[in-house]
Amino acid sequence: MPHPPSSLLLTFPNVLRYFAGVSNLDLNNLLDGWSHEPGQVKARKIVGNDGREKLQLRIDLGVIQMELQGRPDGERPFGYESLLQYHQSRASMAQTRGTTYELGDSDLVGLQQEAVQYYHRYLSLFQLQDYPNVVRDTARNLEVCDFVANHVREEEARWAFEQFRPYIVMMNTRA
Repeated sequence: MPHPPSSLLLTFPNVLRYFAGVSNLDLNNLLDGWSHEPGQVKARKIVGNDGREKLQLRIDLGVIQMELQGRPDGERPFGYESLLQYHQSRASMAQTRGTTYELGDSDLVGLQQEAVQYYHRYLSLFQLQDYPNVVRDTARNLEVCDFVANHVREEEARWAFEQFRPYIVMMNTRA
């Protein structure tokens, strides 16, 4: 039986050549002319493939792309607009039943990760002078601080969020 031509063999170089023909996955083309500058917030708005406006934040190792509405990563945890809204709903149901709602460690980690997404977005929006949306996102992160303060027992867990309150208030006020 004859051997197939070497260009048809499934080798790493052949796979790379195939994908290079399909699309260029190298981010350098996207980042050309948009260098990272330490200490500087560099952000821009773009229109995504879905036709919606998106926000991009230049970081040292690339770019973070965020949705302008809803959760910055576009996810809908448990069918809610945000993890905060999910927990608020659960707390409300617990209150209706006459029970308390307490956040666990994994809940706090998730809320903190989500708050960081909103931080990246409001920081970018501030640089772009989109102040109404900075106010929206900082108010949302203040709401997280309040919610956590009301649904944890440990002071250390509360402080993990409260330590950022002065900065969030400052950004909200500046906007």
